[in-house]
Amino acid sequence: SVANINAIKSGALESGFTQSDVAYWAYNGTGLYDGKGKVEDLRLLATLYP
Repeated sequence: SVANINAIKSGALESGFTQSDVAYWAYNGTGLYDGKGKVEDLRLLATLYP
C-alpha cells in the first residue's frame, strides 16, 4: 500500500506489502509519487499472484 511505502520512507517500517505499480511509482518518482521524490531504498522480496 501507499501507507506502507511512506512508512518505509520515513523509517517507521522496515518492510511491508504493496502493489507492484505503487512500488514502481515510488521507486521512479512517477504516478502517485510525482513531485514527492523517489523512494530509492525499496527492495523486492517476492512477487505474489493468485
